[in-house]
Amino acid sequence: MKKSVLVLLCLFATMFVFSQDETVSNNGKKGRTYLLVPFESKMYISDIDKKIYESDGLGTAEIRAKFQAALDQNLFINAKENGLQPLSFYIMEVDTQKELSYIYSSIGYKYEVLPKEENKEEDQTVTDKLKNKFKPKEEKQKQPESNTTNGEITTQRITEERYMQTTITNNNLLQTLVNTYQVDGVIFINQIDLLNNIVTDGSGKHNRMLKVHYTIYDANGNIIQSGAEKTYFPANVNSVDKISKTAITENAKKIIEKIKLIQVEPSSTNSSIEVLH
Repeated sequence: MKKSVLVLLCLFATMFVFSQDETVSNNGKKGRTYLLVPFESKMYISDIDKKIYESDGLGTAEIRAKFQAALDQNLFINAKENGLQPLSFYIMEVDTQKELSYIYSSIGYKYEVLPKEENKEEDQTVTDKLKNKFKPKEEKQKQPESNTTNGEITTQRITEERYMQTTITNNNLLQTLVNTYQVDGVIFINQIDLLNNIVTDGSGKHNRMLKVHYTIYDANGNIIQSGAEKTYFPANVNSVDKISKTAITENAKKIIEKIKLIQVEPSSTNSSIEVLH
């Protein structure tokens, strides 16, 4: 964990530098403030790491770290451009390893139905389409769902596409984050999927899909936005940098556009800075 966090910090520092007055406190803020929480290492699902290795010579841990940093960077930049006040662990003068470890130990995950506007039948791999073509009608409607509860996986049948949602298992977490970082909400990046052989139209053209699962909590512990955004990119794009500059950039813009539409009242947080423990 320590090595992974250090890699993330180094990667992020090389991408861009932010002013010091935007690190921990946002007193005098003009827009809504959000703390960005990157996805956990275990919440990275990829079909294309082998191709990325062949292109960039990177191992899975390095690939994952670069995507974590790139997504956080693009969310930060797009949030700033849209009048929001984001905070990123990559640039704050805090013990990032300690803070993220506390957060990750205080949350869980569960599958939820993907909102209809984000759930399109076209988002299927070639293999899935072939399997569904020959399945009986009643069997097509049954898909397994897995939830993680207290470290145990439970399974049931589902009929709609799902996404991974972050749940809060530590009742003190959100208020601690709100008081510590003086924010109005927390943006959790729950999981990312990089899927291969996606058919998006009738042409039979194969693409890849980046799917980013996210959940946004307000200062009172309410989920104010949750779902997954999808972005497609060509099947011959295998470079982390190219994927970051195209699919991840576009996906971050979609998430921030959703956040802009949220109507919430800013929280009244304490002016003092607390330390997570």
